[in-house]
Amino acid sequence: SEIAKIYDPLGWSLPLLIDAKLIAQGLWKVGLKWKQQLSTVDSKQWAEVVENIGDYTLNLPRLVVDRKSPTVLHLFTDASKSAYGCAIYIQNILPDGKLAVPQLLIAKSRLYPASGNIDVSRGELVAIYIGTEVLLFTLKQLIGVLNVTKVCIYSDAEIALCQIAKLKTSTEIFVRNRVVKVWRNL
Repeated sequence: SEIAKIYDPLGWSLPLLIDAKLIAQGLWKVGLKWKQQLSTVDSKQWAEVVENIGDYTLNLPRLVVDRKSPTVLHLFTDASKSAYGCAIYIQNILPDGKLAVPQLLIAKSRLYPASGNIDVSRGELVAIYIGTEVLLFTLKQLIGVLNVTKVCIYSDAEIALCQIAKLKTSTEIFVRNRVVKVWRNL
C-alpha cells in the first residue's frame, strides 16, 4: 500500500519505484494476502528499497523552457527483462543556436505482466509504442503553448526498429498490432 500513496503523474520518481513495484508483483505472484506478514527475505528486500529511496527529494526548476524560443522534444524508449518505459526530455534552442540543458518532462514505465508472456524484444517494441503514445499526448498539451520545432526519437532496439520499418512483413499478430499503432501515432 506504500507504493499507492505516491502521487507522481509525470513519472519523475519512476527509477526509485521500479524495485518496489517488482517486489509487490512478486508478492502477488506467490499469493500473499493484503494483511499477511512478509517473510524475512521479503522484509529485508523491502527494507533495502526503502533505504535506497531514503529521504529523496526532487528539486523542480521553476522555469524549464522559454515559451518563445524554439523547443525540441527528445523521446527515449527502453526495456529490460522486467519492465519497459519511456522518457521525454524538453530542450530550448538558444538564440545563438546552441542547445540548453535538457529537462525531464514526463516518463512512463510498466512492469511486464505477471504471466511473463513478453520477452525483452517485445518489451522494446511495446516501449516504443508507449513512448509514441506519451509523445502524442505531450504534443497535444503543448500546442499553442510552446514552439516545438523538432521531435527526436531514440531507441537501441534494432529488432523493434526493423519491425517498425517493415510494417507489412510481420506475421505475428502481437508485433503487427503494435507496429500499426506506432505508425498511427507518428
